[in-house]
Amino acid sequence: MVEKFRKLGSTSGTREQIVSAVLFISKFRRLFSASRRSFFWLLVAVSTGWMAYYTSYVLEGISNGLLRAAVLVLFCLCFTWISVPFWMAVIGLLLTLSGRDPLSFERQKRLLPARKLMTRRTAVVMPIYNESSERVFGAMAAMYDGLEALAPGQFDFFLLSDTRVAELTRREEQLCAVLQEDKNRRLYYRLRAQNTGKKAGNVADFIERWGSAYDFMTVLDADSVMTPETLLQLSARMESNPQAALIQTVPQIIGAETLFGRMIQFAGRLYGPLLSRGAAFWQGASANYWGHNAIIRITPFAEHCGLGSLPG
Repeated sequence: MVEKFRKLGSTSGTREQIVSAVLFISKFRRLFSASRRSFFWLLVAVSTGWMAYYTSYVLEGISNGLLRAAVLVLFCLCFTWISVPFWMAVIGLLLTLSGRDPLSFERQKRLLPARKLMTRRTAVVMPIYNESSERVFGAMAAMYDGLEALAPGQFDFFLLSDTRVAELTRREEQLCAVLQEDKNRRLYYRLRAQNTGKKAGNVADFIERWGSAYDFMTVLDADSVMTPETLLQLSARMESNPQAALIQTVPQIIGAETLFGRMIQFAGRLYGPLLSRGAAFWQGASANYWGHNAIIRITPFAEHCGLGSLPG
């Protein structure tokens, strides 16, 4: 259908036909996204209702009707909480086994090596506030050196500090000086005099001051570590999809030390990709953004994503 309208626009060249085709495709995509959400929530509702039906027999032993109803309502709420990730994982598993894209359902194609696609500039931005200096600067140095080995000269790194502890700021400046002994390193450090807006305000200030020099920015949290290959793939995907405004990764826990932490880390590695594909299936282009570990197209972000201060 898209190809049909593309040919129509190229032969007639009329602006009205092209606009009509774009509007029709956009409307079709919205209807398709709405139908997949309805399908997903129908699965959740049917499975919850089915279990509630059988649970009502179990609860017949409770003589107090009000208490029995309250327990059944609580059961439905809790089972819905279980049913949502269950169906997300099932859908994610089916998409993974079939090799299909969760949004377009087209068979996923192997991307070209990222460095062959890169022509745009990307800034890697990490806002920090009273963090462990050694961990932060060590992670940034490792990511920077790894990227320079794969795609030299294509990424600049910015450590945006709002640290308010004098001892920590001195340590940050010392470590920054060590990293910048190599004059060719494009790794920059800035300490704000006032931490207006906290970390979000720090990112906003970076965009106002230096954002015009870059096409994309990858925003990291203070404890984020991303492989050079992932950073390259994010930039390559953003460049090869001009309509994409934001692409985020699936974060994974690393270095957990406690038994509970190791269990969560294992579960995240095992189920995280399935759940993320399942979430992409029904959320579509309206998914939530958790604020970091994502690449952002700077110009539309600067034009449309500024929020006013809330009173109080």
